[in-house]
Amino acid sequence: MNITYRKAEEKDLEQIMKVIRDAQATLKADGVDQWQDGFPSEEVILEDMKVRSAFVILVDDVVSGFFVLAFGIEPDYVNPARGAFKSNEPYAAIHRTAISKECKGMGLSKFMFQSAFAEIKKAGVGYARIDTHHDNKRMRHIMAREGFEETAVIVLSSNGDERVAAEKKL
Repeated sequence: MNITYRKAEEKDLEQIMKVIRDAQATLKADGVDQWQDGFPSEEVILEDMKVRSAFVILVDDVVSGFFVLAFGIEPDYVNPARGAFKSNEPYAAIHRTAISKECKGMGLSKFMFQSAFAEIKKAGVGYARIDTHHDNKRMRHIMAREGFEETAVIVLSSNGDERVAAEKKL
């Protein structure tokens, strides 16, 4: 089995959306209402490819995971509703992490975060931030395992929902 990652391309869109739908189904089965409103859409993913750093995880050349890195200031992180980020240093935010259902339990989330951290460091940035739904126990477990510290609660400008936010010094 060969596991790699690379920048996402438009030709990957159909496979990325399958991975997203798998993640949506997992969240629904877990009773988490995150991503149950059609987000992220194809348009959002295409925008990620254009203005952010969107990546795919490949297992034997099949798109099996997806994540986005956003460098620069994330507006929703500027004034948390509760708590605060510990650092004001430049950071990259990790967004839209998803793994296909066929690859659950293969260690792809660990590979995904190692890949994200490598890309962030390559860009000369020393911190990573991430946020998730309060009830998303799977992601909160992964965040803790990867060394993130939950420090704030943010409010999404897109819909007013709260998210638990965390950061990590790389």
